[in-house]
Amino acid sequence: QAAAFPAHAVDTTGAGDAFHGAFALCVAEGAGIGATVRFSAAAAALKVARRGARSMPSRPEVEALLRGAAGARPPR
Repeated sequence: QAAAFPAHAVDTTGAGDAFHGAFALCVAEGAGIGATVRFSAAAAALKVARRGARSMPSRPEVEALLRGAAGARPPR
């Protein structure tokens, strides 16, 4: 039987755990789908940025990243 994902797609950083945990938190709190996906993706991105760190990003860290991203403008 073939693997569910190609070998290169296996999550070795814990980003999947961060995404799923943040997603579950948002769903439990009744957040809208857009906010849920943004928050979950930001949590996963922070976890990837911490490659090798054992801790998951905290809610304030994710919220700070999102506040910073909201003011960002794409390059011209």
